[in-house]
This record gives sequence, structure tokens and C-alpha cells, in this order.
Amino acid sequence: MSYAFEYGFFITVMSPIWIQASDLPVAVIEMICLDMSIIYKDKYTMKFFISVMGMVMIVEGLPYFVFPDRMKEMISMMVTLPDGVLRRLGGMLMLCGLGAVYFVNKVV
Repeated sequence: MSYAFEYGFFITVMSPIWIQASDLPVAVIEMICLDMSIIYKDKYTMKFFISVMGMVMIVEGLPYFVFPDRMKEMISMMVTLPDGVLRRLGGMLMLCGLGAVYFVNKVV
């Protein structure tokens, strides 16, 4: 089962029955190859995504590297906070991140 999306690529849900390429009609194979070439033509999007994920890892890992004792204290303090407080904090951080992405893409 495949789902087509806006950019023409497919996400395939694996089934327990394996189908060999020789069993598929030629038109389907050509369509899959065409759709895959669309993905690889837009390699800058994937490079950007991986770069952003790398930057997130750097920012997330920096406090643990620089202040490991302080981070242990903060984590033990977070365990005692009620769930509602953590949810509000997480929601505010997500909204700030969404606002920053919107600002950079639309305003700047």
C-alpha cells in the first residue's frame, strides 16, 4: 500500500508478501523511479534538514557537556514538577520555535 504526497514520492507500508520487480508492470516501475528522482533532485532540502538536526543536537548537548553536575540537579528538580507545568513549558517552547521559524521564513 502506498500513499502519494504533494511532492510526488511514495511512503510504502511493508506487507508480509514480497513482490519482485519483475512482477510489477513496467509503468509502475517507471513511475516509482520517476518519483524517486524527484526526491534526489531536491538534495538541498535533505542537507538543510540534517544540518538543522545537527545544530539541535549541538544546542541540546552543550549544557550536559559544560555543566554536567548542574544538569543532574535540574533534571532531579524537573522530576518533582507537576505534569501541567511541564506541558505548559513545552507548549510555550514549541510556540516560540514555531514563531522563530515563521519569522525567519516570512519576515526576514
